[in-house]
Amino acid sequence: MTTIKRIKDKVIIDDGKNVYVLSAECNVLPHPRNNDYIIISEVASPQYENLAVQIKWTDVNIPAASRNELISILGQYYFSSYRVDNTRFLDTVGDGTGDKQFTGNYSSSLTKALIKPNNNGILYVNRLIVFIADSGSVDAGYYGNSITLSNGIEIKYEKQDGTLIKDITDGMPIKTNADYARYGFQVSDISFGSGLNYIHAVLTFEKNGTALAIGNDEQLAIYLNDDFRALRQHTFRAGAYYL
Repeated sequence: MTTIKRIKDKVIIDDGKNVYVLSAECNVLPHPRNNDYIIISEVASPQYENLAVQIKWTDVNIPAASRNELISILGQYYFSSYRVDNTRFLDTVGDGTGDKQFTGNYSSSLTKALIKPNNNGILYVNRLIVFIADSGSVDAGYYGNSITLSNGIEIKYEKQDGTLIKDITDGMPIKTNADYARYGFQVSDISFGSGLNYIHAVLTFEKNGTALAIGNDEQLAIYLNDDFRALRQHTFRAGAYYL
């Protein structure tokens, strides 16, 4: 049984016969011919796989072993050329085909802004961008220019059937423009002197240690249960990629 663990700046791999010590900057590469295996190496190309450690996913000694758990333990160091960009707006369907503007009245019917994996891989979300446009100046104590939210906005990582995995807002919904800062968003109030005013809020998950890994039956969901009709624009965009 192969075991993997991180100790300070090293990755320790023990396959029962040999112990391999790699720097934390090691590459985690998909096997070029066999999807059952990954390659862990300090060499940047799979053509040098004979110099690397090959590990079968199912041999990893982690409870209910999954790619998410293994990647988390390894600290998510990847050779950047293997990332495939899938940055897109969250929408009402989650695959890019639904409505992307959330300026409706959702007071009596909960609406979710969603992003789901659209192939058989794991979708890694490393950034969430909130964009609000409204007439008049925006205020720290309101949402947009002057909206009072009764229920507030919740951000959840969940199964596609709605089963909660993690409540990112941790039971404290976002009710004002300033509330985004509470969760680590970098918040900007943008005014160009005339026309609409804007709120731009960016949450970078990787600054908390790792991107959010969304599996095939999972989704990132923004819960909306208030009246947003006063807003001119209201979107959520995910910086995301596949490996």
